[in-house]
Amino acid sequence: MNANDHALNIAFIREATAAQMLGVSKRTIQRWEKEGGFPRKIKLGKNTSAYKLEEINKWIEERCNADKSKS
Repeated sequence: MNANDHALNIAFIREATAAQMLGVSKRTIQRWEKEGGFPRKIKLGKNTSAYKLEEINKWIEERCNADKSKS
């Protein structure tokens, strides 16, 4: 597998999509990221940044598992 093959397997989502996925506002996403409790955006271009979908899904899974362990 070369570098190009790996890059094709990475999905990115923009801030608005992440907020919609989680049912929160973009401002909440920004606050969580600033506080260090949410994955960091990756700069894709001069005016473009996005989150790795894999990291968002992992973040969601961690929260689900934390809730289960409290029960």
